[in-house]
Amino acid sequence: MTALAEKKGGRRFFIGGANSLLGLALFDELRNDHIAIQQGAEELENKFYVTVNPRDAANVPLPSSSMKVLSLKNKPKTFRKQVASCDALVVDLLSSA
Repeated sequence: MTALAEKKGGRRFFIGGANSLLGLALFDELRNDHIAIQQGAEELENKFYVTVNPRDAANVPLPSSSMKVLSLKNKPKTFRKQVASCDALVVDLLSSA
């Protein structure tokens, strides 16, 4: 068994509107990359798949490069595949553009 197989799997999260106030707060609470980089860590870091609210994109940048930005318009098949593979979905209906 490899060392990677012994670690607990990281969770996959989809956050719609990750550059909104709600999206930024959720990312801050759910991220565990500080645990995953420690030597001998027993946990993999969580992965984040996000959409960006275009209204706020110029003013509020994404906080981390660990977020993978998905686009329904440009790559619909990839968007559906990645969202379907997530453990939890967060969609902010009030802030959507």
